[in-house]
Amino acid sequence: MGTYILIGVGVIVIAMIAISIVYYNKLQRYNIHVDNVFANLDAILMRRVDELSKLVDMTRQHVEDENEILQGVIGLRQQIIDATNVDDKVKAHNNMNRQVPNFMLQAERYPDIKFSDAYKHLQRSITNIEENIQAGRQSYNQSVGRFNTEVTTFPGNIFAGIFRFGSRPMFEAPAEKREDVDLRSMFSR
Repeated sequence: MGTYILIGVGVIVIAMIAISIVYYNKLQRYNIHVDNVFANLDAILMRRVDELSKLVDMTRQHVEDENEILQGVIGLRQQIIDATNVDDKVKAHNNMNRQVPNFMLQAERYPDIKFSDAYKHLQRSITNIEENIQAGRQSYNQSVGRFNTEVTTFPGNIFAGIFRFGSRPMFEAPAEKREDVDLRSMFSR
C-alpha cells in the first residue's frame, strides 16, 4: 500500500512540474510576443519622431516665436530616445501622443509652412506613419491584452505570481482622441 502512495505522490509531483513548465513557457511566449510587437511598433514610432523632428526644423525656419512648443517636441523626442525599457518607452510615446496635436495645431496657423511642398510631403508622411502606428498600437494592445488576461486569470495568475510575471501597460489613446468630434463647429469655420 505504501508503494502505491509513493507512486501516486510521484505522479502528482511530476504532473505539477509538467504543468508549471507548460505555464512558464506559455507566459514567456506571450511576454516575448509582446516585446516583439512593441519592437515593431517602436520602429514606426521612432520614424514618427524623426519625421516630426524634420517638421520641427522646417517649422522653426518659419516660426521663431514659437520656440516653447518646438522645444517641447524636441524634449519629448529626447524622452523617447532616453527610455531604457518597454514600459518607459510606452509612457514616453503616450506623452508624445498627447502633445503632437498641439504642435500640429500650432503649425496650422502658419500658411507659409502649409503651402511648402516639403511641408506637405512631411505631413503626408506623418499621416501615413500615424495610420501605421494606429495598426501597430492595436496589435500591441491585443498582445498585451492576451498576456494580461493570462497573468490575471486562474490558473495562470498562480503561475504568473510564482514566476513573477506582471501585467504589461497598454498604449493609451490621448484624451482629445477619445472625445466626441463636434462636426457642427468644424463646418461653421
